[in-house]
Amino acid sequence: AGGGSAAARALRLGAIVLEQRTKQPLLTEAQVMKKHAEEEKAAELTAKADADRAAELAAKAEASVAAKAALLPAKGTLHIHGYSLADIESNMSSFRYLFVKSLSAALGIPSGCVEVLDILQGSIKVEFCLHPAGRQGDHRDGAALLGEVSDQLLDATSALRRGKFTEYAASAEILREGEKPRDDVAPPPAIMRRKVMCDAQEQAQDLGHRLASVLALLQRESDACEAEHEGLREANDEVARLDAQLAQLRQLKKDREEQRRREPEEQRLRLEEEERQRPFKEAREEEERTRKAEEEERGAAEQRQKAKAEEEEKFMRREQEAAANTQKDEEERFRREQKASEALPGPAPVRGGAGAAPLLPAPTFFRFDLMAMSGGALGPMMMLF
Repeated sequence: AGGGSAAARALRLGAIVLEQRTKQPLLTEAQVMKKHAEEEKAAELTAKADADRAAELAAKAEASVAAKAALLPAKGTLHIHGYSLADIESNMSSFRYLFVKSLSAALGIPSGCVEVLDILQGSIKVEFCLHPAGRQGDHRDGAALLGEVSDQLLDATSALRRGKFTEYAASAEILREGEKPRDDVAPPPAIMRRKVMCDAQEQAQDLGHRLASVLALLQRESDACEAEHEGLREANDEVARLDAQLAQLRQLKKDREEQRRREPEEQRLRLEEEERQRPFKEAREEEERTRKAEEEERGAAEQRQKAKAEEEEKFMRREQEAAANTQKDEEERFRREQKASEALPGPAPVRGGAGAAPLLPAPTFFRFDLMAMSGGALGPMMMLF
């Protein structure tokens, strides 16, 4: 994975460099690296924000599913006195829809949490099941929801008694699963069914019970409001965090656009400056080349002079050695001749005298500067006469 990401970054960097070379040939490597780092930083911020958001949503979803799974549903029967199944049979779907919407609105839960199992004869018996919502801090299980429906049926000012379901809720009672209906409530005659109804509120005459119901309702409403406020605070915090990230991304985008806007002007100024400095640069380069050529020429001349001096010195040594050897040979020959003449009878020959053998004069050395004669190809030469 590390090698793949490194290769991807290298390819992205190569693409950026190629683009910069195509559009802006004089963009420096530091600027390219800076731009690449900014784009990587923006991509990392976006990816991190998306990952945080996804993780948070997943955590909330898991918590909601876990909380909802821990809450059990509850079944009950709503027994509506004073009506028969024939009263709603012609418009059964509308009654079913009104029942579901009224209970879900009164309990503050989604419509999907109210499930109608069956509608039976016997006045009107609505068998239903309440499923806990388990979201936004709602920890009510099915039994608690069923108890709240029972409390609202006893309260004439409740949401269930003040809605469109008031006509049916005024004479209704809740029966939990396995609970039998009361025997003291007899259905009224059919001719008086619309005028005289058994109001469940009139059946609750205990003030302590009513006060406890009101306090329980207030507590539930307070808990619901607190849960709503907590959800609102969390939503506001999330919105603020996302706004901060968006502001950071907008600022980064603005900085990149400003940099792109300045780049042509900076490029033009660099080109103009290079154009102004070009003659001076060329002159300095020409001067440097001339100086190097002169130094090389001086070095070559010095080498030639040095070689010439060494050659002259070697030639002089050879000539001197040759002259010394020649003089030695002549002196040796003279001594041999003198010894030979002394060995012969008669007067001893006098060197250079009358009747003596001619003797060679002492060697004379002449130095010819053949350097001038040969154009500098040869050194000075010593000649013997």
